Amino acid sequence: MDNLFTWSMLGTLAGASATAYLVVAYTKEIFLKSKLKVIGIDLYAVLVSFVVLVSAWITLLEVVTWQTVLSLIGLAIFNAFLVAATAAKMNDKAISTQKKEGE
Repeated sequence: MDNLFTWSMLGTLAGASATAYLVVAYTKEIFLKSKLKVIGIDLYAVLVSFVVLVSAWITLLEVVTWQTVLSLIGLAIFNAFLVAATAAKMNDKAISTQKKEGE
């Protein structure tokens, strides 16, 4: 495999969760200093997940129609919550591992 991330991989739960985790982790401080911080970090993670899923799915479509795009957007809204929850669990695991190593 010549790429770590591919569009196909980003369309999966594992790929989207890893991407959302990394994007949120690296942009969290910028987000918390902005006026958008009122929505909270959890909804920010859902928004990032949504963008990752929609962009991956649209690039994989062979024929793009409005009906297909609207269907994907509807599905991506629900899947974004699942991806964000998985990414949050990845974050929890990383933090608990750091705490164990620090003890």
